[in-house]
Amino acid sequence: MNEQAIWKLALEGGMAALTVDRLAEETGQSPLSLSHLYPEPAFMVLVLMEEIHNQTMATRPPDTLSTHDRLTDMVMNHLDASFIHREAIRRLWSDLVTMPTALLTLRPYLMKMVARILKESGVETNDLWAPIRLRAYFGLFLYVLYIWLYDETPQQEHTLVSLDKGLKQLEALPW
Repeated sequence: MNEQAIWKLALEGGMAALTVDRLAEETGQSPLSLSHLYPEPAFMVLVLMEEIHNQTMATRPPDTLSTHDRLTDMVMNHLDASFIHREAIRRLWSDLVTMPTALLTLRPYLMKMVARILKESGVETNDLWAPIRLRAYFGLFLYVLYIWLYDETPQQEHTLVSLDKGLKQLEALPW
C-alpha cells in the first residue's frame, strides 16, 4: 500500500528521507498509524525488499532445470524486477553500508529471503551444513547485488558472469 511512496522517498533522499513524517506527508496518512508499521526506517526498506521478493517468488523456475540454473533464474528475476527501482536501491545501498543498526535489523529478514530462494531452487536447507551454506549464498547474493547496481552492460552481463562464477565456486564446496 505504501510501497510506491517509499520508493519515491528513497529515490529522492535515500535513508534520510525514510521517516514516518515524510511518508505521512506523501501518503496523507496519520503519522501515528504509520509509526506502528514502521518503528524505524529499516522497516520501510524491508517492505520494499518483500515487495520484490514476493513478486518474483510467485513464479518458480521449472524443476527440470539444474539447481545452478534455478538459482541463476531466481536471482536474475529478483534483479530484473528491481531494475525500475535501481536508482533508489543505489541510494539506499550507499546509505545502508554506513548504518550498522539498520543492517542488523534487516539481516534476519534478508537471510529468510535467501533461505527461501535456496529451498525453492533445490538447495538443501535443513542439514548440518545449512547455516554455513546460507551465509555463503547470502554473501554471494549481496556481492552480485553490488555488481548489478553499477552494471551498465546491455543484458547485465557482468552481473550474470559474477553470479555464475560465484555459484560454481559455492557448488564446488564439499557440502
